[in-house]
Amino acid sequence: MNSHPLVVVGASLAGVHVVRGAREAGFRGPIVLIGAEDHLPYDRPPLSKQHLHGDVLPPDVLLDRSVLEDDLGVRLELGRAATGLDVDEQLLFRGDEEIRYQSLVIATGSEPRRLPSAGTVSAVTCLRTYDDAQRIRRRLTPGAHIVVVGAGLIGSEVASAALARGCRATLVDVDEIPLRRVVGPEIGEAVATLQSAAGVDLRLGTGIERVAAAGEGAEVVLSDGSRLTADLVVVGIGSTPATSWLAGSGLVLEPDRSIACDSHLRAAPNVYAAGDVATWWNGSLDGRCRFENWTNAIAQGTHAGRNAAAGGPTSPYRGTPYVWTDLHGVRLQVAGQVQHCTTHVVRPGAPLSGLIAVTARSGVAVGLLCADQAAALGRGRRLLGRASLDEMVATVTKAARGGTPAATSADAAR
Repeated sequence: MNSHPLVVVGASLAGVHVVRGAREAGFRGPIVLIGAEDHLPYDRPPLSKQHLHGDVLPPDVLLDRSVLEDDLGVRLELGRAATGLDVDEQLLFRGDEEIRYQSLVIATGSEPRRLPSAGTVSAVTCLRTYDDAQRIRRRLTPGAHIVVVGAGLIGSEVASAALARGCRATLVDVDEIPLRRVVGPEIGEAVATLQSAAGVDLRLGTGIERVAAAGEGAEVVLSDGSRLTADLVVVGIGSTPATSWLAGSGLVLEPDRSIACDSHLRAAPNVYAAGDVATWWNGSLDGRCRFENWTNAIAQGTHAGRNAAAGGPTSPYRGTPYVWTDLHGVRLQVAGQVQHCTTHVVRPGAPLSGLIAVTARSGVAVGLLCADQAAALGRGRRLLGRASLDEMVATVTKAARGGTPAATSADAAR
């Protein structure tokens, strides 16, 4: 049996920052970092962006092996996933190997939902890992027809990359508005206009009846009866926390299978969680939250590492959602809360570039959406949850580049 004071499960963005947070907090004991893939920890957002646009790129490694092993004193255990956990005995399992820990941080991220109707059709894939991205990139050849199922962030980015590579792209989603969960219905309609203008064949409000092999490609039958012949089908219908290995561990899982944590990211004595797998009490938002984004993985991982190093909670974790996406030459950034808010368009886009919108609740600005408006996003983001709607509108208007005159909060409400 191996013994390590601090064990981090998940060689992910959050996992790497757990290590950094622990070392920054003064932890000097041994750390073991466990990862299911053979690759060193790498950045995932570029997989649906740069990695689909042309030449083969190596994984965007977060830290070189020498930095991890020599500078941070990490023992890397890659290529084999954790398979079980016993919280009472403080034991982690990897097959028949037992690892005893003093503190444990779980940062295993999420795994893509599959399309049940696709079965084992070889032309159907998801995008989660570096190897997935390379498989998709190889199929993005001029003239190929790419059918993307799911008009969320990943699906929309894959469709954008396919068009840029000279492919035809069809985007299918049961929702009638793309990116609704990310940007809300009003801005989602502008996204749809951008996608359609760029050449994406939108099949919204439509589901998948079945997918069957057709030569080296696939035939996709939609719920409206129409049939699509695809060279590649990319499924981007969301993800679920990678926690199936925690069955019987003693940890409490939320209905969505994420790990239930307190405000300090603690799931059980000496056990913490960070990143996509963690649902915690967020005092800033006065509710239980789970964020699946890059900035949260960094901040939450660092915080969990510090708490684990201290041997107990030191301070609660508070976080604000932030995501970005590159679509058809437009960078869309979203900070704060979008759902269950009122959206106020400060500057309309054309149809998306140049847009600035603020979301508000009870007169307080709680969210900001900007397309090619980095300065406005940077200025306004610091005020979220603290400024009134009018104060936020004035701030982002002053910072905005070009475009039509800003609307007041009264006539901008939608």
